[in-house]
Amino acid sequence: MQPKMLLFTLLIIATVSCKDIVEIDPPKSELVINTVFSSDAIAEQAIAGLYASLLTGYASGDLTSITYLAGLSSDELITGSDGGIDFYKNAILPNNAVILKLWSDPYKEIYIANSILKGLDLPTANISQTLRQQLSGEARFMRAFSYFCLINLFGDVPLTLTTDYNINANIARSPKEMVYDQIITDLKNAQILLSGDYIKNERVRANKWVATALLARVYLYRGQWSDAETQASAVIDNNATFNLCPLDNVFLMNSNEAIWQLSRVDSNSPDAATFVISSTNPVNATIRASLVASFSSADKRKKSWITSRKYNGNTYYYPTKYKATEATPVTEYSTILRLAEQYLIRAEARVWQGKFTEAASDISIIHRRAGLKDIKAGTKEAMLAILEKERVFELFTEWGHRWFDLKRSPSLTIAGNTRADDLLQPLEKSWQSTDTLYPIPLDQLLKDPAMANAQNPGY
Repeated sequence: MQPKMLLFTLLIIATVSCKDIVEIDPPKSELVINTVFSSDAIAEQAIAGLYASLLTGYASGDLTSITYLAGLSSDELITGSDGGIDFYKNAILPNNAVILKLWSDPYKEIYIANSILKGLDLPTANISQTLRQQLSGEARFMRAFSYFCLINLFGDVPLTLTTDYNINANIARSPKEMVYDQIITDLKNAQILLSGDYIKNERVRANKWVATALLARVYLYRGQWSDAETQASAVIDNNATFNLCPLDNVFLMNSNEAIWQLSRVDSNSPDAATFVISSTNPVNATIRASLVASFSSADKRKKSWITSRKYNGNTYYYPTKYKATEATPVTEYSTILRLAEQYLIRAEARVWQGKFTEAASDISIIHRRAGLKDIKAGTKEAMLAILEKERVFELFTEWGHRWFDLKRSPSLTIAGNTRADDLLQPLEKSWQSTDTLYPIPLDQLLKDPAMANAQNPGY
């Protein structure tokens, strides 16, 4: 069997498996796995499948991506005329086809990762020790990344670490904190297994620094402030590899700021094609005018990363972080992890530890690139307010950061509520706190007996 055919077969098996988390015929899958790990060259194709399938799913940058849909759910975007209205209104039904895709795509990644880890342990595996270690680290990282996306979209989710059909076909939801524990375990293992070097000088496959950057974010989300600071510092201090670069260069392929990107074969990231408005009426989502107005007029990010167009007397704003609207020549890669976020992670972790001067220093580094003045240390409340805005200005329309931030940050007015309640209720009168989690797909509830009565509240 040729490598490309093996890769195609793995992807087909994984796609089918998502109908029931893992729903495959074990003998066939065993045959494929044995063949895949018969040589270094073919095993490399298996790991390529992880990245390839991610690009066709929730990382795509198109209308079914986390960037687009979570932007609609938050206060970043307003909907155009082409769909997304249910995300914009936070009125998603469990039978929504896009919700099923947001659920099944990560589980497809998880299944492939589990298959790779299983194949690496087979006694018949005939690959070098160096490659075995590399692929194991990448698979663990990708599994961790997929679970991070799942729990921040859906809350408690089934934790599956095997390809065993009998286990996965009837599996209940695991508490989010248990899934976070597994994510941290996978990322720590990935740090040990992976080299600090990028393969072929392209920042498109996981290495030690990619795992470290995601681990910093995970610790931040869990409120493990000291750990978040330590991991973010490790990335920031590696200034031989990572540096903030000019705003117009941030999303270029293999930019110095990029920690992890995804590349397509002979095409640019679709983000620009999704958001950039042509001379016609905008049919996709555009940036809320209130978000644009919240930028300081001196902020260079407003000029570099936001553009406006008038149509029928209305002014529409759209993100221009990605500028390549045509497929070729390839100049931009989809950027998932970058250095600026690590500064913001460390700043927030430091605020919660009372290190206000150090946090102000981190924020000021981001400010200088944006043409803004340094900030002075203040109270915890004042610093957190600055950070909330700074994360908007720096990370808008990237990977659902704003949506996740609103859900993880406590309300400023009502105990037990979140910032999502504070800020989204005035925008959408039908808003309810349970809207912070998307519904579990109806298809999943019907096919998995252990999840029959496990829908998220409010649906």
